[in-house]
Formats: sequence, C-alpha cells, structure tokens
Amino acid sequence: MSARLMEGLFSEGLETFRLLVMDGEFTVELGAAIRAPGGVRRAVTALRNEFFPAPQPTIRSFGNLEVDYNQPLARLVEAGGYHYANPDITAEHFPHQGGGKVVREAVLVGFGWRVKTSEVEAELRRLGIDSADMAGLCAFGAKHPEVQGNNPVVAIGQHWVSSDIVYYGVLGGDGSSRVLFLSHSDKAGEWRESCLFLGFRDLSAPLAG
Repeated sequence: MSARLMEGLFSEGLETFRLLVMDGEFTVELGAAIRAPGGVRRAVTALRNEFFPAPQPTIRSFGNLEVDYNQPLARLVEAGGYHYANPDITAEHFPHQGGGKVVREAVLVGFGWRVKTSEVEAELRRLGIDSADMAGLCAFGAKHPEVQGNNPVVAIGQHWVSSDIVYYGVLGGDGSSRVLFLSHSDKAGEWRESCLFLGFRDLSAPLAG
C-alpha cells in the first residue's frame, strides 16, 4: 500500500493527495516519504505543477497553403507586394529547401513570453510542426497579408549567417505598410513576447507541375 500511496502523492495530482491524507496511516507514510532523499523536491514539484502549471503556447491554423518551389525566390518575394523587402533575401542566401508545389497546413505558434530560438525549435518538434523556410514565409505573407500587421511572423526553419550573426526571415509592419525583413534574437538570444513562429504540419506529396 505504501508504494501506491506515494505514487498517488507524486504523480496523480492534488485531488488524489487530498483523499489520501484523510487516511491516518497515510500521514505517517507521507512524513517518511518527504524526509526521504529527494522527497521534498518531489512533493514541491507535484504541488507546484498543480497550482502553477507551465504555460502552453498557442497554435492558430490558417488552413492549407501552397508553397511553389518551382518559382524563384525573387518571384515569391515580389508576389507578396511588400512595401519593403530586405535586399539580402536572395536565392543565394536562402536557397529553396523543397521542390515542386507542396500543400501543407500553415500554423502560427505564439508563446507570450520571451523565448530562445532553440526553445522554439524544440517545442515545434514536440508539437509535430515543421519550422517554415523563407519560401514558406513568402507564400504565407502573400496569402495572409493582414496577419503581419498585428505581430511579427518569424520563420526559423532557415537562416543566413553574416558577420557571425544569424538572420531569420520576418514578416512585419503596421496598418499602413508591410515589410519582409531579416532579424535575429536580441543580445540575450531571445525573441520578443509578441513574435509568432510560422510552421507547417501534415505535409502532403508534391503536386504535379
């Protein structure tokens, strides 16, 4: 019984714990468990997770989006109709990572807190989402021009290194202008809370053409 009760405390949540402490025998075992090596840490972790669960990122779907890798990058940029596009967004710096026409579900993932690139990459992998490349970012900007005026949309699936700085494609702007530019995380290696990260899931086979 002791092993089952301890598992209830540390793994099954607060409600199980509340019921168990009504058992007088359990309170004795509880004291022994907390005094055991690592017991305090395990108990605190269980209670903290119950009362202060870790925040979860938001995922917004934009449905299927076609990325046409048959088109040169310059044409994909032009199709977006941006008021400004960084001149370093070239096929040399951002070569296509796919071929043909590919339809995928486009999603934006938001964290709401400052986050490192490596943390974004790990979370997208956990969610089964592929980080967008530059071609995907351009396709998204062309189809959903209204989105980037609210939050920066970042594609971390492809980057360009210049003078030891890692640059990623970003859609930004405001109500009066739309821009496609290059940016990097701040000096602390983090992205702002307002950033949304573009990704794709449920990859389909390339379309003919």
